[in-house]
Formats: sequence, C-alpha cells, structure tokens
Amino acid sequence: MKRRSMRWIGGLLALAMCLSACEKEEKGKEPGQEAVSPGEETQVVETGPAAELLLELSPLQKAAIEGTEADLETAVTLSGLFLDLLVDENNAEGGQQNILISPTALLAGACSLKEAASGEAAEQIGSAVLRGADPERVKSLLERLEAYNDEASGNSWKMSSGVWKREGNGLDEINSWVAESTGGSVTAFEPSEAAGTELLQAVALSMRWEKPYEDKDILESRHFMNADWVGSTVDMLYSEENWYFRLSYGTGFLKNLEGGKLAFFAVMPDKDVSMDDYLVLMQVEQTDLVKALLSPSYGDVRVQLPEFSVSAERDLGDSLQTMGLTAAFDASQGAFDFGNGSPQSLGAFRQQVRFSVSRGQCAPNSDKVLKKPDAELGFPIYLNFDRPFIYGVVERESGVPILLGLVSSF
Repeated sequence: MKRRSMRWIGGLLALAMCLSACEKEEKGKEPGQEAVSPGEETQVVETGPAAELLLELSPLQKAAIEGTEADLETAVTLSGLFLDLLVDENNAEGGQQNILISPTALLAGACSLKEAASGEAAEQIGSAVLRGADPERVKSLLERLEAYNDEASGNSWKMSSGVWKREGNGLDEINSWVAESTGGSVTAFEPSEAAGTELLQAVALSMRWEKPYEDKDILESRHFMNADWVGSTVDMLYSEENWYFRLSYGTGFLKNLEGGKLAFFAVMPDKDVSMDDYLVLMQVEQTDLVKALLSPSYGDVRVQLPEFSVSAERDLGDSLQTMGLTAAFDASQGAFDFGNGSPQSLGAFRQQVRFSVSRGQCAPNSDKVLKKPDAELGFPIYLNFDRPFIYGVVERESGVPILLGLVSSF
C-alpha cells in the first residue's frame, strides 16, 4: 500500500481535520475551523456502479458528561496504540516528514469493524487495535467527545466514516458522499492504488482558543531547525501559559480551547535527544503520555510555538498490519460481512486529516523575544519549539487525543 507524504500548505484546505487559533477580527466574528463525528450503528447504502457504500458509521449519540467520570483505565490501556501508530508512521517516512493522524477516528472505525468481523480478524481488532479494552467502554469514551459538539457556540466536530467497494476509480460517488456527510468540510479523496474495499475517514474540527493570541504575540521570521538539519524561517506565536509536563527527557505544555474541556498540547525532546530516540523512549513507557496529559504541573510557562498547517491523507493499513491486524487485509480470508451477501477484506484504511495553528487575520508584531531558548525546570519555564516536536488535541478529563501529530520540518 502506498503511503502519501504530508504537504505543508499556506491556506485552509477543506480536506480534513481543521483547528484554527484566531482572535476576534470584528464584533460578532471569531475565526475558527471545521470539524468531525464518529459512528457505531450500521446501514447499507446503494450507490452508483463505480463505487458501493457497504457500511456507513452513523454519528455517535450525544453523551451527557456532566456528573460522569471519564473511563481513565480504558484511556490508559489505549495509550500504547497512539504511540505505536505515531512511531510506525514516522519510521515509514524516514523521520523526515510531518505526521498527522486521528486516534479517535481510528478507534471508532475499529469498533464498528469488529462488529462486522469474524474469526481471526475480530480477535486481532480486539488485541492489536483495542488492546484488550472492552469495545463498549471504548465507544463510551468516544461518545464523551460528541458532547462538545455545540455549533451554537461555534464549537463543532464531525466525522465521515464508511467502508467502500470501488470498481475502477469510483471517486465521484465517494466524493459526493464525503462532501454531503461533512457539510462540505471535506470534498475529495485522492485516487488510490488499493484494490477493492477501503475504509475511508474524513474528520473536521472547529473550535476556538480559550485565550486567543493578540497582535503583539506574533513573532515574525524566527528560526526552526528541521529534522534534516536544514534551517527554515517561520512565524512564531508567543504565549504565557500555566500547564506543563515532563515526559521521557522532554518538556511540553497544554493550551486550553474554548470551554476548557479540550486542549492543544505540544512536547519536544531535550536538545541532546533526537526525535527518533525520543519516540522510542515514549514507546517504552507507553502509559506516560496519557498520564502526563491528565496530570500536568502548574507554573509560569513562556512559549514560542510556530504557526503551521498540515494537510494529510494517509493509509494506516501498513501500520495496523505491523501491529498485528493482518487478517483484516488478507483477501483469502474475507473476514467481514458488510451485508451485501459476499465476504470482504480491507484493501486500505485511509484517513484525511487537516490541522492548523494560526493567528487568524491578526497584524504581525515582533516585540516579544524569549530570553532563553529551552525549558529549564525553574520558573519561569521557557519553551521554544524551534525544532521537531509532537503535538495534538486532547480531552482534558480522559487524556484521549482527538488528533496526534509530529512536526519534523517546514
């Protein structure tokens, strides 16, 4: 299966997961971004002859989370999956490309696939993807996220997810379905070399910062050292934060999104630790990421974070097979019954994800400079993300990331 490299783009593309950090430009208007929703019930839908939608994952039911507790045991159990995916995708790109995935979309798809699977494929989904966690408890954990879908306040997220069988290219039917089910947030998948049945996911998220960046927080033309040791010039966003954490020879911070239930986080290794080595360290202590996000320390943290935008369409099939989910992709087994009368196997598991950290339309101003380039464990802590770093969006109460990515270069 062919892996597709991620491309940096300057403007907002409606390809997938969008997160925009903006301040108010005018009264009554705050820039945001676009969104997504998972699914668990199934229905059979017939389309044109070029492509047939075998299984559509309907939106999760909205969960009332007030007064309920997140299932932390399940969240910690799944933390190894998040890191294994990130490490394997990074290895496949030789540590030189930018990575972006949606672990929650993957989990939602896995839960629905398990219901349609039989034999070895069903067992492998349970062990390799869900890591032994109860699928119902995983779905309950994901349903919490739907409670944050409040379009009246400008916060929303949607996910389009379905299993398709194509004849030839078959993109017209697929792209019409994606555009309709995401409200136009996502309009097209790229042509695929995968044969037969594919699970396709498109995600869109629209939320605002709890504390927006101001004009004076824009630092123009700053240096970033790429993974290949070639420098780039980037614009940085300066902020003074309160939540930080240490994680396997690295330091990170969290910045709340509006409402404080979800947060952006970023973490980078210490200067004498490479990103490849850092990811291995994180894999060894797999539960530390979720635990760190659940219990950050409080202090005075000064942050410089690059403005960046990532667009990605990735086939996660190779990574899933590396983790042990082989039967699902074995054409000789036909492990899935999608209700069309013939056993099916998966040819691909493709996600479209789009993410952006942005100033919005603020006028730039370069009057702030960090006094120190790195984090030091004394206050204030200075974090200058001027080299490769890991980032994501996480639910504060459960530690489950909606998205997880790696910036290697500009």
